[in-house]
Amino acid sequence: MRRAILIVTVAFLFGGCLTNHYDKFYVDTQGDKVMESIHGDAPVEIRTVTTEDDVLDLMEEGYVSIGYSSFVAPYTPLSLVVDTAEEKGAALVLADIRYKETEQYTSVMFLPSISTTYTHGHVNADAWSSGGGYTHVNGTYSGSSTTHTLNAVPVQRSRDLYSHDAMFFKKIDTTKLYGVNWFVPKRLPTEASDAPIQVRVLSVLRGSQAEKDGIKRGQIVKAINGVLINTRKDMVPFLDSSVVITKVEVENAK
Repeated sequence: MRRAILIVTVAFLFGGCLTNHYDKFYVDTQGDKVMESIHGDAPVEIRTVTTEDDVLDLMEEGYVSIGYSSFVAPYTPLSLVVDTAEEKGAALVLADIRYKETEQYTSVMFLPSISTTYTHGHVNADAWSSGGGYTHVNGTYSGSSTTHTLNAVPVQRSRDLYSHDAMFFKKIDTTKLYGVNWFVPKRLPTEASDAPIQVRVLSVLRGSQAEKDGIKRGQIVKAINGVLINTRKDMVPFLDSSVVITKVEVENAK
């Protein structure tokens, strides 16, 4: 019984610490553009992500992405993603956890070892007294000592690994925004600033002026505030969030 208790205790000490991988692998995507949240003290909401539309739906509800976390590890509970969201000021998390593989690994178990050493012997002694008498002493002795040690024993184990992905969002005030998020193609290393590009509507805020103007996802942006959008250079001024957008002209993709 003492051996079993010790094994359980040691296993708890070495394996009971749960690492928050969501926080460890968190990547901030806000940069210097820190947006004020209108989430308040409401609890963090967690939703399951299945398609790209799940992300676009959130953007159209007035959420903006502030960071993400992606890693492969033993199952990490969603309670820890809530801890990270609260720390980063996120109102909502899109989470996806999927089984990846089973990993074989070697761990160490500490097993108790008890050893007892026994000693015994005989004692013979002769002695002369000052009065000239002679004394002979004959006897035996015995005893024992016990030593307790812990021995490290390698143990083969297996554990399931999961792919964890989480996107963190803030809820912001969108009442003063026109209501369009753009999709701008990624610039190639050899591409000139005046090279022609095609900018599309990525999402449209619900209840916004853009929605009232009939703008929809996937449409091609032809002009913003009367400025024709033909090249990347044309688009640059409107990527600054401080620029007020009042009108967007679009056409349906062919």
